[in-house]
Amino acid sequence: MYREGLPFLKARATMTETSSGGRRHGVFSGYRAGWSIPTENGGRTYADGPIELLDADVLPPGATGVIRIYPLVPERWTDVTVGSELDMREGARVVGTAVVTGVFL
Repeated sequence: MYREGLPFLKARATMTETSSGGRRHGVFSGYRAGWSIPTENGGRTYADGPIELLDADVLPPGATGVIRIYPLVPERWTDVTVGSELDMREGARVVGTAVVTGVFL
């Protein structure tokens, strides 16, 4: 999925357990996640970005893995830094979290 020159973030993602409101099935590379990301003023905004799994074929509920996030509009992600915590969302529901380990925008 990775293409030379395409902006991305690297992160350690943990999927929410199904019993805690997470998905029933795991996610695959290409899954287009909605993300709650930090803003400059300490708030949060919403942005989309498909993922690529780097250490597994599927990331099931409750599992943790390394991912790349490919922001659809990279300019919206400029306040995201190493250590930023992101919520992976499907509408209002949080289906996972990610901690950014690298920013390549």
